[in-house]
Amino acid sequence: MKPYVSLPMALGVCLFIGCGSIDDNQPARLISTAPAEGRYINAYDLIHLCFDKAVTDVRVNGVAAQNRQLRLSAAAWEIKTNKLGIWPGVGDHPEVLVELNITFEDDTGRHHEKLNVWRGAFIGYGEPPKITGGNVWNGAQDVDPELLNTVGIQITFNESVQASSVVLRPKDGAPLDWIAEWGRNLVTLYPPNGDRLQYGTEYILELIGVKDAAGNESNFEIHFTTKE
Repeated sequence: MKPYVSLPMALGVCLFIGCGSIDDNQPARLISTAPAEGRYINAYDLIHLCFDKAVTDVRVNGVAAQNRQLRLSAAAWEIKTNKLGIWPGVGDHPEVLVELNITFEDDTGRHHEKLNVWRGAFIGYGEPPKITGGNVWNGAQDVDPELLNTVGIQITFNESVQASSVVLRPKDGAPLDWIAEWGRNLVTLYPPNGDRLQYGTEYILELIGVKDAAGNESNFEIHFTTKE
């Protein structure tokens, strides 16, 4: 799950600090961002910026942000990150750490801050998700079932994906009641007590409707056989 701070929370920080005593002779400060420094954002999300006093002409990598005058706050701004100019030189790479230069004006002049965020798949990224690794793969033989029963089945993708339907079953049997946990570009299946993989058995793992941030979708069917 990606880390995220809601706009109401960010605005709450703005309003709370705005009620305190602020030295008008000091430059405005960027006091809250969503996502926070070093955290993750999908390429189509909003970036929320909160300053400790009113500012104007806020820009992110040269692209103008919009003032969100909610609750009469002039310190809260946002920008849609699917504007091309925000991600210069990074192309359509699925995952990349980007330094954002934030510039703004207040009554003391023009200032700048920096924000580093992990950018996810760019909206419009045309390729559907692909599997790039894991501890099982299609056609795998002699897989150790005890290892998978201990650490789980792990599948990684080339980009961040949304949680989707997962079915694990013996080739000629009913689905197993394994639990799927989704991360940014990873799904891990864990066995409940008593529902473990057996030796000498062919299994089928189905990942159905795996979508990236742009809505591109893939289906996967992985056949693997445990060792005798």
